[in-house]
Amino acid sequence: MPFLRRVLLTSALPILGAVAAPSWAASPPDAQASAPTASSPPAPVPAPPAASPPPAPSAPGAPSAASTVHSVDEAQLASLLANPTAGPLVVAFFATWCAPCARELPELQRLVDGAPGVSTLLVSLDDAKEGPRVERFAVEHGLTLPIAHLVVADPGAAVARLVPGWPDRIPVVVVLNPGGAERARFVGALRGVELLTALTVRDSPPASP
Repeated sequence: MPFLRRVLLTSALPILGAVAAPSWAASPPDAQASAPTASSPPAPVPAPPAASPPPAPSAPGAPSAASTVHSVDEAQLASLLANPTAGPLVVAFFATWCAPCARELPELQRLVDGAPGVSTLLVSLDDAKEGPRVERFAVEHGLTLPIAHLVVADPGAAVARLVPGWPDRIPVVVVLNPGGAERARFVGALRGVELLTALTVRDSPPASP
């Protein structure tokens, strides 16, 4: 059962996927018999590529591809955790230096790989300068789920502000209902059966006033 396969966010957040870099036109080769004249206009300077958009959780049924790592700030991560999708969102907080995370994430991916209607997002709490290391980590562990690298001065403090009751340890996996309300939480070793059970439970109706 796919744990959290790629679920495309239909909100204002862009769809996660490989962000194609703009291809700049190559300069034309020099003419064999002609030289540039003084009146020739200077060659235009291409504009710099636009910044990559923040990731969206994976969507079920999407083809497998290498994990895409996007840098996000605290506000962007808050928008992702609000879960604008129509189904449950599984969010796994990790860091490349966390040995239990390295063991758990491939298993998490295997579990969500067949869970219908479930979105998945991995959140890296590595230091801001460790983007290349996060990318290598994804490749080395065969991760194909979208990764949001939280690039702030203090990732631990930022995530504590965003996740009520943050345990100040990883790995942490939370299951969020549409709108961001927490449905389940797993701290430390992942319990696959309990996770799958949490994914199959229907959203609780709002409490009566």
